[in-house]
Amino acid sequence: MVVVVVVVVQLPAFFKQPHTYSMYSSDMIFTNRLVPFSQRLYGRDSYRSFLAFSKTTLRLFYSNLKLEVLRIAKDPFEGKVTVRWRISGRPLLRSGDR
Repeated sequence: MVVVVVVVVQLPAFFKQPHTYSMYSSDMIFTNRLVPFSQRLYGRDSYRSFLAFSKTTLRLFYSNLKLEVLRIAKDPFEGKVTVRWRISGRPLLRSGDR
């Protein structure tokens, strides 16, 4: 339950404050279902690198970034937490701008 509380508090502040990775297990598996081949990252360090890259890339193209937690489900039998979230922001450049 502690992970769920921390996720609810920390994720919305993802673009404003440093993210704490100590709550994640060193052998965690992150599944990114946004890409067609369902990318999987193994381990906390891979997850940290992925999030740092994503945060930097998004900041290059968008301002006023916000992360909204839509739903959290915890499966105590598998020891798994599933988080559905949405990122929104204002594009820095629009099509046709020079």
